Amino acid sequence: MLTYIRTLSEYINFHLQQYELLLEFQSDLSTFDSFLSILRKNVIRVQETKNVLLLNESFEITHSLNPIGTLEMNVVHSLQKEPRQLIGAVRYFLLPFEKQVYLLICRGRVVLILSSLQLLPAHSLFPHPIQWISLADPKQGQKILYGFPSIESASVEAEGAIKRVLGSSQGTGIEFSDTVLLGWDSIRNFPFKLLVAVNIQEVIIQTQRFNILLSVGGYAGATLLFFLGWLLALYKIRTLTQARELSIKETILRETHHRIKNNIQTISSLLDLQQETVNDPKVKQYFSLASSRLRVIALLHEELYRQDSLHDIDIKEYCVHILAILSQLHDFQNKQISLQTEIDDDLSLDLKRAQSCGFLLHELVTNSLKHAFPHGKGGMIRVAIRRKGDKILLSVEDTGIGWRGNLEESSGLGLVIIRSMVQQLNGTITMDGTEGMKVRVAFPVKA
Repeated sequence: MLTYIRTLSEYINFHLQQYELLLEFQSDLSTFDSFLSILRKNVIRVQETKNVLLLNESFEITHSLNPIGTLEMNVVHSLQKEPRQLIGAVRYFLLPFEKQVYLLICRGRVVLILSSLQLLPAHSLFPHPIQWISLADPKQGQKILYGFPSIESASVEAEGAIKRVLGSSQGTGIEFSDTVLLGWDSIRNFPFKLLVAVNIQEVIIQTQRFNILLSVGGYAGATLLFFLGWLLALYKIRTLTQARELSIKETILRETHHRIKNNIQTISSLLDLQQETVNDPKVKQYFSLASSRLRVIALLHEELYRQDSLHDIDIKEYCVHILAILSQLHDFQNKQISLQTEIDDDLSLDLKRAQSCGFLLHELVTNSLKHAFPHGKGGMIRVAIRRKGDKILLSVEDTGIGWRGNLEESSGLGLVIIRSMVQQLNGTITMDGTEGMKVRVAFPVKA
């Protein structure tokens, strides 16, 4: 149990260090907008970030990633009480607000407000069901709970356990409480403790059943039970050995996907940083497109790492994340571009076909963003992915100016990639540019 918790605490430690490095390099970027654009390009950070604030010396908000609300004003009010938290190194603390707790990361007048942290998938760590996970600050007594819709729904036992552990000077430990096994560990480079509670009720029930059988059956029953138990133990040892070998292979494969994703994101981040040094708008656009395409590949490996299956990708979750990246990257809100999505649930594809589908969606939406709404004109993009029999129908439509040229003769890189992806999917494509742009692709679910 402690090994599992330490693995998770090391992951959170590394995760927080990424935000620390991001803030450390913020001063080297040309503008605050450059910092925001790099932050937007990582899908995990986009999911975790509630807002980003830039404050002046009077603690007034001069810029923000999202619209300013009562949460942001509450954050500013809290920082005014201890202005030293914005001086020098990166500072971390937890802020309760409206039945939620937010993690604030501050440095040099820049404040990140995180609503959550994306944790490692439970199946890759814990052998028993997780009841709750908490990231807590011993000094403030505040905590973020994972596994509950809100703090109000946390049980009295959970609140008592957290309070007891925070009051303990022991950095790492484990204890039993009824049917719950509670373990905790300090986050190495940060002022937090990680607490994990797992349900061991099934193990307790099995032990009780064994004791009942032993007392009822007497010596003969116990002997027979021992013999059967010995046979069962041999069987379980063989089964567990096979399961462990399979688990090791899956863990190695997941770690491989994770490392691939990290390497691709590193290349993407380098392209983003290089883009900031270029003044030519056309060259900037090339860098941005290349970086965005790399993130589609990185996101695919992230999904494989996080999902239960190592072979199939949940298309809805994958495509929603791609659209979230594009929305943040191209700033849909300020450009007055709305996005409508209709994607069927329980729709999955194998790795290769999912990647082609993701690239296809990325290029179609990017083409709409580049050509449909010139001169700051707003509009709507509709994305639909549905299953019809043994085929998947993907359509992307926009309310833009349409296409006046000959679509068949166009040789732009975007359309070249689109046709290539359709060919890889063994699909068909139809394009209509008369009233807005309408692209429909049909391809079989299986190759």
